[in-house]
Amino acid sequence: TTAWRRIGAEDTVEMRKARPLTDKWTFSTNGVSIMGRNGIPCIGFGPGAEAQAHAPNEITWKQDLVTCAAVY
Repeated sequence: TTAWRRIGAEDTVEMRKARPLTDKWTFSTNGVSIMGRNGIPCIGFGPGAEAQAHAPNEITWKQDLVTCAAVY
């Protein structure tokens, strides 16, 4: 685990009152291009369930948006 990843996760604990899941995503983000082309490490963070990401009729729960917004 790299230092930037640990720092990002540690900073969110207090705001979310829970330890964040630190894992891989099984879908794509723009981070693929940013890291792949420019070598800039990226942290993916967002609301909702992974199963909903980029799916037909995807949904995000309001409370998930509120919790995520607190970190930003």
